[in-house]
Amino acid sequence: MSYTIQQVISDVQRRFPDAPSASCLVWVNQIHREILATIPELRRDVLSQNVTAGVAEYNIVEPVFQVVQAEYWTSATTVIKLEATTVETLNEVEPGWRAETGVPSQFYLTSNQQSGNSEVIGLFPIPNASTSGSYPMVKMYISELEASDLVLGSPCLPTLSSSQVYVEGLSFMVAQAIRKDEAAAYLSSYQSQLKAQELYVATRNSSQDDPYVANSRSKG
Repeated sequence: MSYTIQQVISDVQRRFPDAPSASCLVWVNQIHREILATIPELRRDVLSQNVTAGVAEYNIVEPVFQVVQAEYWTSATTVIKLEATTVETLNEVEPGWRAETGVPSQFYLTSNQQSGNSEVIGLFPIPNASTSGSYPMVKMYISELEASDLVLGSPCLPTLSSSQVYVEGLSFMVAQAIRKDEAAAYLSSYQSQLKAQELYVATRNSSQDDPYVANSRSKG
C-alpha cells in the first residue's frame, strides 16, 4: 500500500509537534511540485489505444500536456513511428484526407468539444483495421499534466524508491517556518534524498526498452 500524504505529515509532526496541519498540507504540495520539476520523468507515461476500422479520432483519457511520440503497432514486431502533423496542414496538403483509409502514418491532436474539450488523437490515414487481440493499436508516449493538489489521502509518487524525500522536504519547510536554526540541516537532508531519487529514476530508466519508465496502459 502506498505511503500517503497524511502519513508524511504525521511523521513530520512527530519531529515538530507544533507544526500546523493545514500549513503542512500546503507545504507538502510545494515539495511534490518540486520533485516533479526536478525529475520530469515522473510525469511521463505510456498509453495504448485500440483502434476501430473507419474511425480516425480517439479521446485521450489521461490529462496530457504533450504527446511526445506516437507509434502504430500492426503486430508485436511491426511498428510504424507516426509523424506529427496538424489538421491545418492536412487540410492544405491532403485534400479529402478525412475520407482516406489505410495504415496510419501520421497523427494529429485536437479537442472534443462534446466531451468537455478533452484531448483527442487523430490518425491519418484512417485505420482500415480494428484491434483484434492486441493489434493493431496506437502507443502514445505522453507527458502528463500535473494533477490537482494532493489531499491527505493522496499517495506519494509510487515510482520513487522511498517516500522519505517528502518527509525531509516537509521537515525543511516546517523548520524554515518555526525552527529556523534547524532549517539548514533539514535542507541538506532533503537535497540528498532528492538527488538519490533522481539517480534512482535515471538508473531504472536506462534499463528499460521503452523511452519512458511507466508500463504501457491500454485504452479500449
